[in-house]
Amino acid sequence: MKMLPVVLAVICLAAAPVQERWTREQCRQLLDAMAQVESGGKCDAVGDNGKAIGVLQIHKIYWIDAVDYDKTLAPPDWKYEDCKRSEYAERVVVAYWNRYASKNATWEELARIHNGGAKGFGKKATEAYWAKVKKEMYK
Repeated sequence: MKMLPVVLAVICLAAAPVQERWTREQCRQLLDAMAQVESGGKCDAVGDNGKAIGVLQIHKIYWIDAVDYDKTLAPPDWKYEDCKRSEYAERVVVAYWNRYASKNATWEELARIHNGGAKGFGKKATEAYWAKVKKEMYK
């Protein structure tokens, strides 16, 4: 009987809604700029030697990470190939940000996390990506 409270707590945590810090609406300008940089705005784009798909060039491991955080993105309703649909791809990216970005993250940090992973905002390799996104945002 001592396990019952622990089991109930785990069930409650699993059913708890995801806490969003970022929304698609808040990040519209950033998402649009990233889509142009990543794929020229093409939903059917395939890049990185076939490893990234869709308008935001999402890798499968990135998708798995986002789905692990936000179960509303998960199978059986959704699958990785749905990242070719812009609305779904944006939801995946926002879930990834909500998992890894601080609530005070800048657009630069968000873009660099998208490009370089959970700690991408600190990687020198993501600076050039941010420069492209920033240029696109402020055209």
